[in-house]
Amino acid sequence: MVPPRRCYARGVAEDFLRDLELLIRSRHPLIFLETEEKDRAQGLLLHLADRMKLPFFTWTRTKGLRPKEQLAADKASLAPAEALKKVEDSYRPAIINFQGLGDDLGNSMVATRLRDAAQHYQSLAGSIVVTGMVPELPNVIRPMSTVVELPLPTAGEFETLVEHLYRDLGERHAIEMHLTRGDLEQLVDNLSGLTLLEAEKVLTKAMIEDGRLGPSDIRGVIDAKQAILEREGLLEYYPVEESFEDVAGPAH
Repeated sequence: MVPPRRCYARGVAEDFLRDLELLIRSRHPLIFLETEEKDRAQGLLLHLADRMKLPFFTWTRTKGLRPKEQLAADKASLAPAEALKKVEDSYRPAIINFQGLGDDLGNSMVATRLRDAAQHYQSLAGSIVVTGMVPELPNVIRPMSTVVELPLPTAGEFETLVEHLYRDLGERHAIEMHLTRGDLEQLVDNLSGLTLLEAEKVLTKAMIEDGRLGPSDIRGVIDAKQAILEREGLLEYYPVEESFEDVAGPAH
């Protein structure tokens, strides 16, 4: 049995995009991008498609296969096998994002259609990128598959999230921000390890509760992050404001 190639991106957003671009330019026709953050993954892939000057299409169960400019659903391509047949028949350079296709790969017709569509990208520019949790890959697609894990957000992405939330929430609520550069860095440090969606929920709650985002909210972010990590099975979390010596305790 031939295992799928597994590549490890370097973690920083720009480095990750560069690694992914290299895979696509190297004719990796079928990439499984493992992540629970489908919107963030789609945004990164759209950015990459623009950078590579390639058309971008996305498929979801409720909207079908659509180019980035189209808002209306394509009802003819809601079924994954039909969407993949459409990709195969189009024979065009593109980056095509199938979201949450993994659950359907146990269906031999879907897996075979995916193989047939992906084969085009061994010679065409672009790739099929399947986002979501990666299942056990069927043999029919395993040799051509590359698995990549989407790294957690960078400090820069968290800073951008803070700025966007402040702007967007400020259009509907009276929100004040009282953060020095040092406060912002400490806030971002304590968001590290969360997904963007988790961080967005934590920050939105902090801003809406009292109409401000300031140094006092850092403690609330630490507590909220601890609750999230404990819920996911990490028993202990030590905020970055504590040193290793503080965690370990005094030497005896």
